[in-house]
Amino acid sequence: MKTHISFADIAHRDHTAKVIPLGISMIAAYAHKFFSDKLDMEIFKSVDEFTQSLDKKIPKITCFSNYIWNENLAYQIVSRIKKKDPSTISIFGGPNYSLHEKKWQKEFLSSKPNIDFYIVGEGEVPFVELLKILFEYNFNVELIKKNRIKIPGCHYIYENEFITESMPQPIPILDEIPSPYLLGLLDKHLESGKLKPLMETTRGCPFSCTFCQEGDSYYNKVRRFSYDRVKSEILYLAKKSKSKVLSLADSNFGMYKQDIEICKVIAASMKEHNWPEGFEGVTGKNEKGKVMDALSIIGHTSYNAAVQSTDPNVLKEVKRINISGDAMIRIVNEAKSKTQSASFSEIILGLPGDSKKAHFKSNVDMIDSNVDVARSHQFIMLPASPASSQSERERHGFITKYRVVPKTVEYYSLFGEKFFAPELDEICVGSKTLPYEDYLECRLFNLTVEMFYNNGIFTDLFKLIRGNNLKVSTFILEIHEKVKLSKDLNFLYEDFLKETKELYNSRKEIEKDLQDEKILKKYISEETGVNEQLVFTSVGVLEKMEELHKIAFSVAKNMLAEKMRLNGEANSFFDQFQSFMLMQKKDMISNQDTVRKEKFNYDFIELINSDFKDHPSKHYKPEGIKFEFSHTKKQKELFHDYYNTYGDNKNGLAYILATASALTNKKFYRKATYSS
Repeated sequence: MKTHISFADIAHRDHTAKVIPLGISMIAAYAHKFFSDKLDMEIFKSVDEFTQSLDKKIPKITCFSNYIWNENLAYQIVSRIKKKDPSTISIFGGPNYSLHEKKWQKEFLSSKPNIDFYIVGEGEVPFVELLKILFEYNFNVELIKKNRIKIPGCHYIYENEFITESMPQPIPILDEIPSPYLLGLLDKHLESGKLKPLMETTRGCPFSCTFCQEGDSYYNKVRRFSYDRVKSEILYLAKKSKSKVLSLADSNFGMYKQDIEICKVIAASMKEHNWPEGFEGVTGKNEKGKVMDALSIIGHTSYNAAVQSTDPNVLKEVKRINISGDAMIRIVNEAKSKTQSASFSEIILGLPGDSKKAHFKSNVDMIDSNVDVARSHQFIMLPASPASSQSERERHGFITKYRVVPKTVEYYSLFGEKFFAPELDEICVGSKTLPYEDYLECRLFNLTVEMFYNNGIFTDLFKLIRGNNLKVSTFILEIHEKVKLSKDLNFLYEDFLKETKELYNSRKEIEKDLQDEKILKKYISEETGVNEQLVFTSVGVLEKMEELHKIAFSVAKNMLAEKMRLNGEANSFFDQFQSFMLMQKKDMISNQDTVRKEKFNYDFIELINSDFKDHPSKHYKPEGIKFEFSHTKKQKELFHDYYNTYGDNKNGLAYILATASALTNKKFYRKATYSS
C-alpha cells in the first residue's frame, strides 16, 4: 500500500499569493521520480481545502513550504495534526529560514518542536535523501534522530542537540526535475481558475544583493530548464489553465538569449490559443537589447525595473554595483516608446546606507524616467538574506520593528477546534543614516507618489507638463507640500501615519497583544493591520478623486499658466481639462453599465493623443464637442476577474488598484469617445 503524503503551500484566504504552488510541487515531482510506486501524493494551496482533507484523513507525511506570509499558519496546522496523530511526520522547507546562522536555525526549530525535519536551500535532493532514510527506518523518526543520522541539507533537533549536514550543491541540470505540470500533479489547480500558473525557466541569480535571499553565493550560479521542457509546459498550460495570466518566477527573465526563444513560444501561444492574455515576469536588470527584444515580442506586458535605489552609496552597500540602474531606466523609456509595455519600478526604503535625501532622489529619478509605477516597499529582514545577519545589523545600526502581515488575521478550524495564525515580519525603520523621523517622512512621500503618480490618474496631465519641458517630479514634490494644507486629505495622511506607527519592539510583545480579544477583533475586522500604503491610496483614489484633481490642477496651473500663454483662457482650459479627466476616473471601479456624456470646447482626445504638441487654442471649438465616457466590455470582464480573485472589501480594492496600475495605467478608466 502506498504511503499518503501531502504537500501544502498554503496561504491565508485573502493574502495576495494567488499563484500555483510551483515550488513545493517541484519537490513532489522530484520525489515522484524515485518513489512513484510508494507515494500517494496530494498538493494543496487552499488552506480550507487542506483542513477539510485533514478532517477526513491525516497523511503519514505532511510537508509545508515556509514563507513570511504562511509560517505561523503552517505551524498552527501541523501542531494540531501532531496532537491528533503524533506518528505523522512533519517536514518544512523554504526561504523563511536562515541559511548560515546556526544560532538562529537552532532557535527556530527549538521554538517549533512539532517540526520533525527542516530542508535548507534547494529542496529536491535533500527531500529525496530524507525519504530514503524514512523508508529505510520504516518511518521511525525517534530512531533516526537517536542515531543522529546526518542527511544532506536537512536539520533537526534531538534532546536539545542541533543535528545538521551541509547543503548539497544545487542540481546542475534542471531537467532532472520532472515537470509537475506535465505529470498532471497540478491539474486540479489549473482547472479551478483561481490561481495564476507560475513557471520558472531558470534558477539562480548572478547578482549578490544583500537584501535578497538569492544574494547568497549558494544561489549565484544560473541554471536553466531546456527549451523543449519550457515549450511543452507553456503549451500544456494553454490547454489546461482557466486563469488567463502567466507568471514567471525567474529572477532575471529577458536578460539571456535563450529567453528570446521562450518569448517567441509565448507570443505564438497568444496568437494560436489566445493564452496567456496577460504575462508577468520580464525582470532582466542588465542587457538592455535582449530585454527590449523580449518586451517587443510579447507586447502588452510590463517591465519590472527593480532598481531598489539610485543612490551610489546605497547600491555599493547592498553589493548591487554590477547592475546598471541607467540600463533599466533606458529600458523603461524605450519600452514605452517602441512597445505597448507598461513599466514598474521597485524602491526599497531603509536599505543599508539609505537616507531621506537618497530615498526622495530614488523616487524622483524613477518618476523622471517616465516609469508607469514607482513603488516603494519596506525593507523586510528576510532570514535567508545576507543583510539580515547579525554582523550587518550591527554594522549599519538597523532599527527594526515587528508588524502583523496584512490579511493574515482570521479564524480557521481543524478537528473541531477554532484558531487563528497571524503572521509577523520584521522591518527596518531606521539606521545610522536614516533617523526614524526621516523614515516616517519618506513613508508620507511614498503615499503621495502612490496616489498622484502610480495609479496613472494624471498621466494625461503629465503629458501636458512634459510637453512644456517641465519635470513631473517637480509637480509631485509640489503636490507633496500642497496636500499638507488640504483639509480633505490631511486626515488621510494623519491616519496613514498612525497606521504606519502601529509597530512592536519584539515578536513576544505582539504575540501578547494579540491575546487581547479587543485587539484581535480590530485586526480581524481590518480596523488595523492593513497594507497602509495601498489601502490609504485606494481610499484617496476611490473616495477623494475630486480633491486629488483639485490639488493636482491647482499645482499644474501654477506651473504652466504663464508658460503656455493662454491669453486669459487659462481658467477655462484647466477647468475643462479637469472635468474631462474626472469624467473618466470618478467612481471608476463599478459594475454598473453607465455612459456619461458632456460637452467641452477643447478637443481633448486630439490634444492627449498628440501629447499636447499643439497649443490648446488650435483645438478650441467655440460651438463645443460632445464626448461619451464609458467602460468597454473587456474592462467589465476584467472587473469581474479581479473581484473574483481579490474581493470587493477595502483591502481587495487596494490590491486591485495596485495590480492594475502595475500592468497598465488605464485598465479601469472610462474610455472617452466622440458622441454621435
